[in-house]
Amino acid sequence: CIGRKPVTDFKIGSKYTGTVKYVRPGLGLFIDIGCHSDAFCHISRAGDSFVDNITDLFKVGDELEKKVRIVEVDRTKKRITVSLQSDQKAVDEEKSARDHKVRLEEKAAKKRKTERFGSAGAFRNNFNGASPVKTEETKSKETQITINDDAKDRVREEVPIVIDPDNMTPAELKRARKLQRRAERRKQEELT
Repeated sequence: CIGRKPVTDFKIGSKYTGTVKYVRPGLGLFIDIGCHSDAFCHISRAGDSFVDNITDLFKVGDELEKKVRIVEVDRTKKRITVSLQSDQKAVDEEKSARDHKVRLEEKAAKKRKTERFGSAGAFRNNFNGASPVKTEETKSKETQITINDDAKDRVREEVPIVIDPDNMTPAELKRARKLQRRAERRKQEELT
């Protein structure tokens, strides 16, 4: 393709002149902007207002003078996504993209916190490597369970259930309370 630019030469936010090559109703249009592959414009980015039928607005061969704005360049797949919306919509898109990035960073930070403390579904008694401090209340809740084995009887001490709302996610807190209620129920059953 002599005279064609590679995908890497196109800059996000720049406007180019293009020619409509394909119109796909309900999907969008493909525009030739002088790249090795045609740029794609989704129907939602074909205009500032809602576009019901893209074939009413564009036909194959339409020239778009400096209206085609680059939104995304995917170098691995060699694809370019473009928009035909106004500059005001571009500002709104940038704000939306920044907000989306902030939400993703918050989600990643929350995930890192969960990984540091363990998964949300897994209960843990030990947060920092040190053994939990046993108070009189915790000691009173400790029970022993006798497990009958065919060969011999063994006594296993049940791990105390430590509820620390400051260092637990809501799911872990719920699980800890559930385990605590279960241990109390089993203790009551053993007494009767």
